Amino acid sequence: MSAAERYTSLIRAAKGGVSEGFDTHVVAHAVAREASGDVAALVQYWGLEPVELAPALSEVFPALTEVFAGLRALTVAPGVAPTERRLRELLKRHASGGSVSQLLVALVARGVLRPLPLWRELGLCNQAELSGLMRRHFSALAARNVDDIGWKAFLNGILQREDGVLRCAAEACAAEACDDAAPLAAGF
Repeated sequence: MSAAERYTSLIRAAKGGVSEGFDTHVVAHAVAREASGDVAALVQYWGLEPVELAPALSEVFPALTEVFAGLRALTVAPGVAPTERRLRELLKRHASGGSVSQLLVALVARGVLRPLPLWRELGLCNQAELSGLMRRHFSALAARNVDDIGWKAFLNGILQREDGVLRCAAEACAAEACDDAAPLAAGF
């Protein structure tokens, strides 16, 4: 089954779930892109323990509760880097709550550490869609981004200001100040 077919199945399975519209699209895109028929791959992609991931995905996609229940039996432990833990803590403090927000905390934190712009890591069309998502689920953080700094740079900037360090936190980025980190000098 292709990622597009998985996505369509997930959207159908979301009827009656806790999310709707755009939020369902974001979560379905992430699951469809990474699942490829292997539920263990979802644990690694989301970086959540199986006992956390299974119920959250089941609430978003209630028609697939039995499929996601299989996650609970896995003994796979996702690797979570210290920076990712700190990003999660930051996002959790500002999350609107609920299963979708829990999934988005993990998805955004992990996306910040990946090399592409965050909106692309999340499978969105542009930065404006990401900003809308952030306003909906992390409104207090969104309100602090008054200079409309890119979200990856903004979130990294908050952590970097706490650390007194200025560099990109993406694992694949070896630059001390890449394009995503450049606005930090002015914005923080």
